[in-house]
Amino acid sequence: MRYWKGEVADAYLQRVTPALGYTAVLFRGRHVPDPVDLQPDELVSFWSDVRIAVAAIQAVFSPCHVNYQMLGNATPHVHVHVVPRYLDDPSPGLPLGDRAWDSARHLTDSELEGQVAALSKVSGGATSA
Repeated sequence: MRYWKGEVADAYLQRVTPALGYTAVLFRGRHVPDPVDLQPDELVSFWSDVRIAVAAIQAVFSPCHVNYQMLGNATPHVHVHVVPRYLDDPSPGLPLGDRAWDSARHLTDSELEGQVAALSKVSGGATSA
């Protein structure tokens, strides 16, 4: 569910999450399969939007660290997975492995809506989509 609508990207809190605050930030507008295909101004705007989304995650969930994953294998469009990390996560010092994804939590409608509202409030607002 979207909690931030930035200049060129949207941030979506994920319902199925290995860690609270797991977000996908998607480039909006034209189709761009790879970050190298972005114009310089688009690249700056994209990462500025990511920064605002992550600042909201940090304010709401207080992770000890954040991982940024850009894969593009399944969805060939510029996006970044923002994976908050916590002191008690199953893979300290490493990327989250299969174990974390196998035991991913499914947020209820009310949990998702409450977390989106909190993220939206600290990020400066957004609309749901």
